[in-house]
Amino acid sequence: MRFLQITTLLTLLARLGLAQGDNSKIIVQVIAGRSRSQFYPESGECILIGVK
Repeated sequence: MRFLQITTLLTLLARLGLAQGDNSKIIVQVIAGRSRSQFYPESGECILIGVK
């Protein structure tokens, strides 16, 4: 449930232009607890990129 809430919030921020990235693709880094992920709102994809 928490992931869904974060995903929804990041998608909203991206659409408002508050999150942005290179090459017209929006990439948001999510740091939650010990893990880091990159979220791509356009595709709805969230990729784990590291665990501390």
